[in-house]
Amino acid sequence: MRKLTSVKLVVAGAARDGNYKEFALPKGHRVRLALRKQLVVSELEEIIDRLTDYAYFIAKHSDKENVVWPKKPALRKQIQESVYGLYVRGYELECFLRLGADVISTERLTELANPEYIYDRLWIPGHDRKGFTEDDLDGTFTGVSVCGVFLRYDEKPLDSIDRKLILLNMPFDSGMMGSLHVMTQVKAIEGLVGFDFDPVFEKAPVSYRDSLSMYLMAKNSKTGAMPYTGEGVLAFPELRRRKIYDMSMVGASQVQDGILHLGGTKGDARWCRGVSLLVGLR
Repeated sequence: MRKLTSVKLVVAGAARDGNYKEFALPKGHRVRLALRKQLVVSELEEIIDRLTDYAYFIAKHSDKENVVWPKKPALRKQIQESVYGLYVRGYELECFLRLGADVISTERLTELANPEYIYDRLWIPGHDRKGFTEDDLDGTFTGVSVCGVFLRYDEKPLDSIDRKLILLNMPFDSGMMGSLHVMTQVKAIEGLVGFDFDPVFEKAPVSYRDSLSMYLMAKNSKTGAMPYTGEGVLAFPELRRRKIYDMSMVGASQVQDGILHLGGTKGDARWCRGVSLLVGLR
C-alpha cells in the first residue's frame, strides 16, 4: 500500500447501480458495498484534519524511537493526496491510519486503547501457550498508510449494526461443526481481496491492529464516530481459531458505550458478527 513517505523509518465480478456495487461470491453469496452520491470537499477536509491530528497523537505516544515524523504541513499534504485518491473512486469509506508494528508496538497500541475487558488467555501473548503470539498480533504490515474501510449497503438499514461489518450471518471458518462445505467469512474475504475492484486499489481484511487504530482515532476525535458499536462484533480473518480450556474460539472485538471489549466467539453464523475490508492506494 502507498506509504506516507515523509514518515521516515530509520530502519525501514460485479454489478453496479447508483447506490452500491455488488460482488458475487461462490455458493450464491453476494456482498453489496455502498457508493457515494457526491464528494463534499468540506467533509473530506475534516477527515484530513482528523487524520493529521491522529498522526501526531501516535507520534507523541509511540514507543518506537526510530520513527521520524515530518512537520505538520508536509504530513497533511500527503494525507490529503491519499484521502482524495481513495474517495474519488466512488465508494463510501471510513478513513483511518494503518500503522505497522515498526511505528508503534501492538502492546503500546493496546495500552492506549485501554480495553475495559480483555480475555487475557487469548489476547495477551505469553498468558496461555495456545493464545495469540506477538507475531500473530503484529501482522506483516509496516510503515504508515491512509486506508479506508468499505461500508455495507443495506436496502433496509440495520441501525444497530456497524456498516463496516460485512459478510454477516456467515460462519467465520470451517472450524464450526457443519460449516466444512459452506461459504465462510475467511473464504469470502479472501475472494473479495482477490477481486480486481480498481487498478489503484490494494485491499486487505481489517486486522486487530487496524481496529485498535480506528478505535483510538475515534476516541481522540471530537467528531469521530466510535467504530463497531452496539451489537456489532468484529472478527479478524488473519487470527485463526484457537483452543483455550478445550473451548474452540475466534478472537473478536466490540465497543459498548464507547468502551472496547476484547473477547472471543464460537465463530458460528450470527447476524451481528462480521469482518471488514480495507483499501489503500498502490
